[in-house]
Amino acid sequence: MTPKAARNDDWREPIRNSPFPTSFVTMPSKQCGSVVAFVLIGIAAAALLATVAYTGYFQLARGAADASLVAQARAVVQQAAYRLAVEAADVDGDGYMEAPTMGAGSKVPTAGGVVPASSAAPKTDSWGTALGYCSWDNGAGSRNSSAGRITGDSDSGTSPAVSANSVVLAVVSAGPNKTFDTTCATARTGAAGDDVVQRFTHAQIVQGMGGTAYFGDPVTAATLSGINPGATRDGQLRLQKDTNTLMRWDNAASAWKQVDLGGSFGTIALKNAVINGYFAFWQRGDGGVSAGVCDGKACYTADRWLINGSSTSDGGNFAFMRAQWSRVNQSDGTFRAAPGQSKSWLALGYGFRATTPRAVDTPELVTQRIEDATTFAGQTVTASFWIRTSNATSRRFCFDLVQFYGTGSPAGKTSVGFQCYTASTTWTQQVFTVTLPPVDVAQLRQDHALWFRAVMERPEAGQWPVYPSTGQIEFGEAQLVVGRTASDLELRPMGLETLLVQRYFESGRVGSVPANPFSDTNYCADNPPFCYRAAVTEVHYKVPKRAAVQLTLKNNTPSDMVPWCAGHDTTKPGVVTNEYYFGYREGVNPNSGGPCVYFDLWYADAELNN
Repeated sequence: MTPKAARNDDWREPIRNSPFPTSFVTMPSKQCGSVVAFVLIGIAAAALLATVAYTGYFQLARGAADASLVAQARAVVQQAAYRLAVEAADVDGDGYMEAPTMGAGSKVPTAGGVVPASSAAPKTDSWGTALGYCSWDNGAGSRNSSAGRITGDSDSGTSPAVSANSVVLAVVSAGPNKTFDTTCATARTGAAGDDVVQRFTHAQIVQGMGGTAYFGDPVTAATLSGINPGATRDGQLRLQKDTNTLMRWDNAASAWKQVDLGGSFGTIALKNAVINGYFAFWQRGDGGVSAGVCDGKACYTADRWLINGSSTSDGGNFAFMRAQWSRVNQSDGTFRAAPGQSKSWLALGYGFRATTPRAVDTPELVTQRIEDATTFAGQTVTASFWIRTSNATSRRFCFDLVQFYGTGSPAGKTSVGFQCYTASTTWTQQVFTVTLPPVDVAQLRQDHALWFRAVMERPEAGQWPVYPSTGQIEFGEAQLVVGRTASDLELRPMGLETLLVQRYFESGRVGSVPANPFSDTNYCADNPPFCYRAAVTEVHYKVPKRAAVQLTLKNNTPSDMVPWCAGHDTTKPGVVTNEYYFGYREGVNPNSGGPCVYFDLWYADAELNN
């Protein structure tokens, strides 16, 4: 039998003439099926691994995106809260801040609203949902509710009580689920669900969002005095903008006190418009039995303090028939219930006479003419001083401030804040808060001033008291400051206060010796040839004066020296405008025939006397 011919297309047979080894190309059928199965399994495994890897990547990418949205939401909520805090203000004047009112919205936290359209704060979160917004009105008494805000904390028995920690506002993001799980009540202390919340308290807002609760925003004196004590903390600082003064809240005193800046110069804010308010300067003398007497006319006592200011130049209406004034030192008496800041004060005993009693004018006992009628014009000010009667009886006096436009001005003068009070034998502080009107500067004349009329006799039934009227008072620690609070007396450095008082009055001593002899028939006819002209006497002012002065020379030569150089009187020049005076003294020594030596006291007066 002839063998069967081999077929080249039979894969099960070796391929003849193949370049590969026979062992490689020859494969049994069963073995080939196994290879295919392994290949398919590998492909399936690879596909599974790819699916797992993709799912993990997707989850990671999605988580990162969600985290980014949450971070964006927190940033937006915080930005909105900060902006609303900046827009907050004490709208009802109770000392507690109120944030802007809530706007209306379709999806809001319970009891809340949305950020109002008028605010510059962001309005939506990172998921496109309108931000929720809660605004509370906290305040003392009944001032803890207003339209567009939630009724807040109060001091009238509500819980919690109003304080610096009362929550003023909260901003809420609904989170990824876009549903507000947090109510406004919850937002005061925390958050619910996936919501994002940012809240601010009163203390956080008043501190300016950048420091601590102990340094608040700069304010005016009027705003500072109106801040409710419950809204402050002991030691909190505020810059008083209109007086450029740093103030500190003192819980013990329940008052704002000026901060002493320390150093050798102390506090030099010059907040007090009254000069020599603590009666430390007495250049005219300490008064007393003979020197401290004013009869009929206006009279200056301690520096800058005028008594009988309403007297006419000739001692007319409301003139003292006699006034006795003197300085009382701390060692000689008791100021207030305990020693105060002042080392001395003014004592005044007086009696009035009046040619024709009138209600038109006011009989002034103690006043100060503050230079410049525009002082504190248009501002609210507080005047304060301490007073008592010293003749065992109580007495009614009156106070006011007067904007005097100057001699000859058609505007005349304007009385502001006229009030009467009772002074007793016990030291009491009198405090008056008034608002000074603006001043028309075009109407001012050279001697315009603000009159601080602290002590005046009061009217009786349309007239001033029946004359003569007598009394005895003691007066000290006077102050006039911007604001509604009678702050502690400003004690300026003594050197600075000296310069201030010497602008209006200054005294000194000059000495002179004779120069070369000369012959003058007017002075020397009786004693030739021993006739001498004194050397030039120069008076130099330490401080330029307010205006032209009345310079007076008064001989004060000791008794062991020849007094007047043959009896010639002192030179009394009139008003001089330069800052020093040249004078000559002429005469002879009638006792020894030689030149004399003399000393003079001089007084330069530039006070306001109208």
